[in-house]
Amino acid sequence: MNVSIAPAESSFLLWSLGVLVTLLGAHVGLAALRLARRTQPLRRQQGLLLVTALAWGTALCFGFLLGVASLALPYTLGFQALAGLGLWLGSCAGAGGLALLLLRRVGRRPHALAGAALGLLALALQAGWLAAAGLRPGLVWRPEVLAAAGLLMTVGLAVAIHTGLGEKASTSRLRARWRLAATVFASLALLAGQEVLLAGMGLPAQVGSVFRHQLSMSLISLLGGAVVPVVLAVAALDLAYGRRDSHRPQRSTHLMAPEASARPARRRKARIPGL
Repeated sequence: MNVSIAPAESSFLLWSLGVLVTLLGAHVGLAALRLARRTQPLRRQQGLLLVTALAWGTALCFGFLLGVASLALPYTLGFQALAGLGLWLGSCAGAGGLALLLLRRVGRRPHALAGAALGLLALALQAGWLAAAGLRPGLVWRPEVLAAAGLLMTVGLAVAIHTGLGEKASTSRLRARWRLAATVFASLALLAGQEVLLAGMGLPAQVGSVFRHQLSMSLISLLGGAVVPVVLAVAALDLAYGRRDSHRPQRSTHLMAPEASARPARRRKARIPGL
C-alpha cells in the first residue's frame, strides 16, 4: 500500500460513510413515519415515532461529524463530552417533535413547515458541534455562510419531506421511486449545507481543539462509521418486513367457520300425507 495516498483514502472512506449514514437515517425516518400513519394502535405509533426521532437525530449528528472527520485536519479534534451528549439528545428530541407534527398534520403546508424546521435544526446542530470542539484561536461565524447553508437545508428538506410523505409516495404505482427521490433529496440537502458550512468556517486555519481528550474524533468515527450504519440498516430491514406484513390481507374469524356451516344446507322436502 502506498503510504502517500493513505490519508486521501481514509478521508474518502469517512466521507462515504457519512453519506451512507445520512441516506439510511433519512430513509428509516420517512419509512417509519409513513408506517405510523397507517397504524391504528397508539403504542405501535409511539414506537414508530421513536424510531423516526432516533434515526433522524442520529443521522443529523453523525453524518456531519463524519464529514468533519473526512477533512483530515492538521490537528487532533475532539468535543466536550457533556455538550456532545446534549446535542445528540436535543437532535433526537427535536426530530421527534417534528415527527409528531407530521403524524397529526397532513398536507403541503405542514410538510413545508416541518422540512424548514428540520433544516434549521440541522444548522443549529452543526454550529453546536463546531462550538463544542473548543477550537483555537476560535472560529469566525460568518452570517452569509450560515444563511447559505441554512437556505440549502431548509428548502431541500421541505421538498424531500413533501415528496416522501405526499400522496404520490403512498398511493401511486411509482411510490417506490417517489420514496427513493425523497431520501436522495434529503441527503443532498444535508450534505450541501454541510459542505458550505465547513468550507466557509475555515477549520484548517485553526491550530488545535481544547477538548481533544474528551470525546475524541477517533471514537466518533468508530461509532458513526461502524455501529450506526449497521443499526440503521437493521432498522430499515425491520420496517420493510413490517410494511409487508401490514399490506398482507388477514383472514377474519367469520371465514374460519366449521365445515358444517361451510357446506350449503340441504333443503328438506315437504311430504304431503297420502302421496
